[in-house]
Amino acid sequence: MKFLLTSDFKTVATEIASLVFPKTEFQVLFKETGIGKISITFKNPKHFADNFRIKFCSKLKTLTISGYSKEGIVHLNYLPENNYDWRNGGEYTISKPSSVGEKFEFLASKFYPVLQEYYLGDVFENFFISQEFETAATSVVAEAFPQFHFSLSYSENVEKEPCLNFKGQRNETKILNFRQKTFQTTESILFNVDFRNRAKCLAINTRWDGEQYVLFYYSIGTLSWSTLHSDKINPPSAFGKEFESIAVKLYPLLQEFFPG
Repeated sequence: MKFLLTSDFKTVATEIASLVFPKTEFQVLFKETGIGKISITFKNPKHFADNFRIKFCSKLKTLTISGYSKEGIVHLNYLPENNYDWRNGGEYTISKPSSVGEKFEFLASKFYPVLQEYYLGDVFENFFISQEFETAATSVVAEAFPQFHFSLSYSENVEKEPCLNFKGQRNETKILNFRQKTFQTTESILFNVDFRNRAKCLAINTRWDGEQYVLFYYSIGTLSWSTLHSDKINPPSAFGKEFESIAVKLYPLLQEFFPG
């Protein structure tokens, strides 16, 4: 099982950036730019001149920081063992910029081992999960099950497409009149969402009262339930509507973030 980007990396990235920019609150944006390549943009909503971008290539083991200096746009190419190569916007070799040189070299030395630990090798080989998707996906699930707080992890299915693993724990701070008595005594909810972009469908797998249930949702809007013993069953009365709502809302999100 290959676990991919999780929300804790955003915290790590923000902490490193704060060592150089302690008074700046950045928006941290992630993007895959190719197989084994990641781009991290640190965006200051108030002052664009503070913005900078880090590009990491796991296969070539290189890191590039791009940003603004008094001389214009500059790029720092970093290799392990303190190998710093500075370029201007035209990709010509330049001396270390006086305004951001020390800052970017410090960031490069700090970010490289962290990115190497997270993404070197097969961990970041096939696809990328963004913070934006994680937030949107957990919001969809929390809307269906408001009494639970959900965490999300990721893996690949056999066709190299994303599988979402949701775990919900009862939120004791919320007292709600939930329509199903079944959930009033339930402490946790576990289910997986297996996305098949080529087949234009997703499957939600969950277990309830000793039975394994699978909900299939197809792009044309068709929903069908099955168990290990029956191919087609009526929607379970205890949680059918909740999981059907999740399927309908998650599918367009998965299509948007993982178009194939």
